[in-house]
Amino acid sequence: MFDYAGKKEKEITKYWSNDDLGDLECLYAEYLTFSFAPHFHEGFAIGVIESGADVFDYRGAQRIAAAGDIMLINPAEVHTGHAIDETGWTFRIMYVDPELLRRVREELTGKASDIPFFSKTVVRDVSTARRILRLHRALEDSDSSMERESLFLLAMMQLITRHADSTIGVQRSGSEHSA
Repeated sequence: MFDYAGKKEKEITKYWSNDDLGDLECLYAEYLTFSFAPHFHEGFAIGVIESGADVFDYRGAQRIAAAGDIMLINPAEVHTGHAIDETGWTFRIMYVDPELLRRVREELTGKASDIPFFSKTVVRDVSTARRILRLHRALEDSDSSMERESLFLLAMMQLITRHADSTIGVQRSGSEHSA
């Protein structure tokens, strides 16, 4: 909602889950004054700031994620969050079961894998941010489980390949046995 001057006047949240992908929860939020107290999630928190900026404490330092930035918070790590100023911030975030990302990593490498780890908390990667936003919107609006699963795999593969700490060898196609 906006007032006559075009300024946001209320906070909006929408929360849902997508059972067809496993334990995957989503949040869309427009916050003005809301502030997250210190908390943690059992899974990964993977989000993109759509407008404004989020200031949060994480791993002993204050971080800022601005419009277009990807936020990556590993499981069980305490963090906070609030708007950088009175204009607030809008973001889309997914809470992803670590096992889902481990399986995506196995798809990439073609072998048993550990759960990925992201040491960079705020990432500027326009292409990956677009993929995550497209996925998030499909998780909200699409009736096609195939579309949701495909977009999930594409977005998470790109995120892991570009931003997970451990170097992983992507399995190349074309070298398979002809059978």
